[in-house]
Amino acid sequence: MIRKERAMERENFYSQLEQKPSSKTFFQLKNLGNNKNSVTQVIRHEEKDITCPDEQREVLAKTENVLLQYSLPSIDELLIFLPTKIKWKQSVRHAINTFWSNKFRSLSREKSTLTRLCTDIINIGEIHPVWKTATEIPGDTKKAITKARILTGTYLLQATKAKFNIGSTDPICPLCKLEEENLLHFLTRCPSLEGVRRTFYAPLKQAVINKIGIDQWKTNFQNRETLSQLIVDCRKLVGSILPNDNIFLNMVETISRNLCDKLHQQRLTQINSLS
Repeated sequence: MIRKERAMERENFYSQLEQKPSSKTFFQLKNLGNNKNSVTQVIRHEEKDITCPDEQREVLAKTENVLLQYSLPSIDELLIFLPTKIKWKQSVRHAINTFWSNKFRSLSREKSTLTRLCTDIINIGEIHPVWKTATEIPGDTKKAITKARILTGTYLLQATKAKFNIGSTDPICPLCKLEEENLLHFLTRCPSLEGVRRTFYAPLKQAVINKIGIDQWKTNFQNRETLSQLIVDCRKLVGSILPNDNIFLNMVETISRNLCDKLHQQRLTQINSLS
C-alpha cells in the first residue's frame, strides 16, 4: 500500500514537473530550506494548498530528491536560469526516459529469460522493431505476439514447464520424442517441424549471405545458438557479425517473425492431433 501511494506521489510529481516551474515557489521553498522557522505564503502542490512550514520543507526535500534522481538541474540552478515551459518539458521527458531506459537495461541483465533480447536498442517511448515492422504489414501484428513471447522468454515449451513443475510436465519434446524441448530444439532441431523450418530457412540464409558473404555465414551460423539468436533478435548480433543496416535487419525480422509463427502453428496442430 505504501509503495502504491509513493508511486502515485511520483506520478503526480512527474506531471507537475512537466509544467513551467514557478520561480516564486522555488524562492519560497529555498527560503524554507535555509530557515526552519520562516513562514511563507501558501504553496500549491499536488492540487493542495500547503501552509504548514514543516510540510513545505517536506515538499522542498521531495523536489530536490526527484530532481537529483533524474539528473535534472537543482532548485538553486533553476533559480539562476529558469527555462521556458517547452524547454523544461523537453528536459524532464528526456531525463525520465533516459533514467528508466538505463534502469531497464540494468535489470534485464539479471533476467535469464531476456538473454536473447537486444536491450541496447530499447528506449522508453519507442516502439520495438518486433512490433514496428509488424505494423507495416497487414495481419502481421498477431504473428508478432508469438515472436514477442519467444523474445521475452515467456513462450512455454516442455522444458520451461518442467522447470517450473507445471503439472509434473515431461521436458521431452511431444512431437519427435527425441530430446528436451527447449527453444534451441524448437527453432533449429525438431525433425517434426523441419518442413516448416526449411521453407523460411532458405530466404533467411540467402538474405544474410547477400549481406555478409558465404564465408561469414559458414563461420558463424553453423553454431545453432548463434542461428537461434539470429531468429529471435538479430539486432543482438549487430557489430559482431551483422552490419547496422535497418533495411536488412527489418528484412530478417520479417522472415523470422513468419518462421516463428508457422513453427508455433505447426506445433499446436501436431500436439492437438496427438490428443
